[in-house]
Amino acid sequence: MNTNLDLSRPALAYRPEIDGLRAFAVLSVCLFHAGLPWVSGGFIGVDVFFVISGYLITGIIQSNLAAGTFSIADFYARRARRILPALFVVLAACSIIGYFLMLPGELKMLGRHVAATALFVSNISFFRESGYFDLSAELKPLLMTWSLGVEEQFYIVWPLLLWAAARRQLKPLYVVAGVLLLSLGGASWAIRDHLAGTFFLLPSRAWELALGALLALLPSPAASTRHWRWELFGIGGVLAILVSALAFDQNTVFPAYGALLPCLGAALILLAGQHSRCSVVLLTNRPMRWIGQISYSLYLWHWPLFAFARLLLNGELPARVAIPLLLLAIVLAHLTWLFVEQRWRHAGNSVPRTLKAYAFGLLCCVLVAAGLIAVSNSEWRTGVEVRRIDAGSKDVNSLQAICHLDDLAHPAEPDARCRLGANTPNLFLWGDSHADAVAPGFAALAQSRQLGFTQFTKSGCPPLPGLTVNDSRGNIYETCRQFNSQALAYVLSHPEIKVVALVARWSIYAAPRQGVERSKPDVVLAAVGEGFVTPAVSLHHLEESMGGLLRALQAGGKQVILMTQPADPGFNVPQCWARRSMLGSWAENFLTCDLDYSSAWARIEPANAVVRRLAARSGTRLIDPASAWCAQGRCITGDPAWDRILYFDDDHLSRSAAVALLQDVVLPESVGAVSGQRLGKEDN
Repeated sequence: MNTNLDLSRPALAYRPEIDGLRAFAVLSVCLFHAGLPWVSGGFIGVDVFFVISGYLITGIIQSNLAAGTFSIADFYARRARRILPALFVVLAACSIIGYFLMLPGELKMLGRHVAATALFVSNISFFRESGYFDLSAELKPLLMTWSLGVEEQFYIVWPLLLWAAARRQLKPLYVVAGVLLLSLGGASWAIRDHLAGTFFLLPSRAWELALGALLALLPSPAASTRHWRWELFGIGGVLAILVSALAFDQNTVFPAYGALLPCLGAALILLAGQHSRCSVVLLTNRPMRWIGQISYSLYLWHWPLFAFARLLLNGELPARVAIPLLLLAIVLAHLTWLFVEQRWRHAGNSVPRTLKAYAFGLLCCVLVAAGLIAVSNSEWRTGVEVRRIDAGSKDVNSLQAICHLDDLAHPAEPDARCRLGANTPNLFLWGDSHADAVAPGFAALAQSRQLGFTQFTKSGCPPLPGLTVNDSRGNIYETCRQFNSQALAYVLSHPEIKVVALVARWSIYAAPRQGVERSKPDVVLAAVGEGFVTPAVSLHHLEESMGGLLRALQAGGKQVILMTQPADPGFNVPQCWARRSMLGSWAENFLTCDLDYSSAWARIEPANAVVRRLAARSGTRLIDPASAWCAQGRCITGDPAWDRILYFDDDHLSRSAAVALLQDVVLPESVGAVSGQRLGKEDN
């Protein structure tokens, strides 16, 4: 195979089908982000962009290397003219809008993201933020810049790699193929246990850019070549991207090998070029070429508009809002392309002057970022009341960092710092992050009854021994089953544990995710060896496992407290109330912080009904916040006038709500004195 670049090849000339392919990619991304259900896999558009970028950049670098005219400074100046002007405009717009709409914590985070974007490390910043209690990605106005971070890091490394290969007389085709195989292999190995890193970081995305680069190094067919294989490549490429955009969803294992289909589709289209009538007809018509030309600006504009709208609508983006915003993004993209991109891309400045100018622009972005961070929590911007309400996001269990385990840990027993009064009669709290949220309430309950208190909780792990938690991407949460087995053994082997409280987010295993969590995979309860079962089977497993656990605990002489799940808001509750206060009375027309009773109750009741039924059947004490806080057509989430918000995020009870719930509802009515007294329904 001839691995040298044919300098006469059309890759370096204008390729109208590439603009059409860009249009295909950006429209799939925009429609997916708009929430249109029939484009459930539109996120693959970014992967198509990566293939295109690798193809074009490698063609440019390799032709310059072959001609002996390659210059690192000239390369970076060209990239700066292409990328930075439009980016500066969008960063400025987001900073101004964010100043007026965002709460202190949100504006501080926006400032960090502006700085990270200016330094080309926003993908690393978003990766480091990803976690169980992270702000929903859909509410971060600059999230789209993660792909720019990947590309810019690629642009820093790639020309140096190809230059070094040329200096050592290594065949670039083999070097690129090696990068592709190493990156794809590493990403496929890491996807199960390191999803966030696989998604955001260059090493696991480099193969997509390298795939495009590989095409740029292949010999081109003669301009007059017409053959059935080119038509097959064009049709196959279009179908591969279409199928990916329409059939993939949040449950698809992605990226890594999951991105092979759309990336190969893009590669086939690039390979076929204008030798395929299908590519010519679908991709080179005037509307597609126009969308392709403004695709970069459209990609930059659409996401911040959607994110700011979601901030004002509790994370939701109905079609009646999304479609007008998408049309606005297209208008802004055209204006940006016309008056910013075109003007600065063809500016005649020298390379040193260009690099100095853009370096100064990046420095200004960092200074703006610092300013946003500095004023984010200023009293004169938001007022005392807004800051007080927004602080509800920090109203959490003070021992969370010590006593609540992440999804990989499964120690044999609780940390000694989480066992208070271990030699006295003890109340043992067992469950997932919802149990951790109410731990301060149970600790206060135990103290009021002169009990010791032990917390043993783990993220995403309900106290149901014998079951695994499986997600819709095929992942099996095996450490949860191990954790529950160890927890049960610990409880039964410690006679000082008199009372066991079982708390979890029961409903999540019987219904699809909603609200700010909609992009996460659904989860179910399954027996060992089962896959992703139906919600009905999952509920059956919940009832069987909990019933067996209650019998085992009662046979071991333990008293049990069960807790139903409170309503699941699906949006950040403290931020909702704080934003209503900050924006004033006009926000009350579209920003509702309480929940409609019927929809909230319908979501949690199937699982809660199982918990109530088992409590009644076994004579177990039941705490029922769902019934306590849902009445008269709504489920309350708090009221700033009380100085109490019931949740610290979109589904976890706040510390103060947990203390109030267990003090006001449980203690006076049910628990009774510990000394020799049974905690059953017969208590008076």
